[in-house]
Amino acid sequence: MQVGKRLQQELLRYEVDQPKRGPVLDPTERLTLAGPVRDRTDRAVTGITEVRLTSMEKINAPSFIYKILYGRTKNIPGRIEHESKYWNGIMVDKYIPDLALNELSKIDEIEIRSSCQGESAERPTFLIFRTKFTEEHYVKSVVARLNRNKDLKAGWDYGQAGLPRIGVTTNLWYSLENQKLFVHWWLSLPKKIKRSL
Repeated sequence: MQVGKRLQQELLRYEVDQPKRGPVLDPTERLTLAGPVRDRTDRAVTGITEVRLTSMEKINAPSFIYKILYGRTKNIPGRIEHESKYWNGIMVDKYIPDLALNELSKIDEIEIRSSCQGESAERPTFLIFRTKFTEEHYVKSVVARLNRNKDLKAGWDYGQAGLPRIGVTTNLWYSLENQKLFVHWWLSLPKKIKRSL
């Protein structure tokens, strides 16, 4: 629906959380119930088509994982390129063990959405997945069971498709110094997820 001039003026009176453009809503920005619609390069798409009812802002995978691990929000830039390999016809980070990925892919109740071998405390290793059942109470219970494991942290939010996503991480990333610990963490992850579903 097109927003009339009166509603445009009303929208301009309200401040919204728009860190890239400042606090005032741009009247030429296309709005949805979930927030500004952005193209793949994160530029605002113009033309008002729907009224924004909430200021809920989607966050990218690295920022989501940082929030899970440290309990605070930090804007971490999106994907970075690590050495990669093909696994099941898709590119994945080179040092994530194939055995772990194979075992994770056998869990019918989940869909893997993203993974990273990490590179620093700010960008730790992680796995993000969706569960077959998307009810909020179910997702929360899976996260609670995952958090019983001492060597990982789990959290959830709504991803880009508006479906719940679960992130699992630890303060670890691939390096020669901690290679054994890294591989062990990944190889133990499928069993921990299975037990939590």
